[in-house]
Amino acid sequence: MIAVPVGFLFFAALGAAARAEITHRMPGTYGVPLATLLVNVVGSFVLGLLTGSVGLAALTVVGSGGLGALTTYSTFVTSCHQMGDRHPGQGVAYVAVTIVAGVFAAEFGLALSS
Repeated sequence: MIAVPVGFLFFAALGAAARAEITHRMPGTYGVPLATLLVNVVGSFVLGLLTGSVGLAALTVVGSGGLGALTTYSTFVTSCHQMGDRHPGQGVAYVAVTIVAGVFAAEFGLALSS
């Protein structure tokens, strides 16, 4: 079944390109990387939506491939570390907002798909 690996690569390329474009067009404000927050929360929502509405192959291709490339844990961690060095409270707030918004977005997506 070659469709899943090819689809995975295709959606991963789309997700990475979308993240790069969003990051380029949406610079941080007051040292807060809004693009990273946006892609991670949107990715959480769409993954929740997909989890309740598609099969395993589509979830692998679009969820792991496309959304895995769209969202970015490494940039999130780097941003948190940099903010924490400059303004510890800002770094902690960014972590909290990202986690809470991501969980709520995923739950909302899952609820909509049911």
